Amino acid sequence: MLRELRADETLKTTPVMMTSGMDRSAECLAAGADDFLLKPFRPSKVMTMITNLIKDRT
Repeated sequence: MLRELRADETLKTTPVMMTSGMDRSAECLAAGADDFLLKPFRPSKVMTMITNLIKDRT
């Protein structure tokens, strides 16, 4: 699904953060994710990551 999103001209710059209970960070980042967060995580960490992803796009 992420590869399709990145192939779409209108959506390819949409920031994508993926989460998983297993460390699949290398796989997710290679597929085109902008960031990866291993579960469990703190809500404050999610907010920081989202804020940074948005800042990087502006």
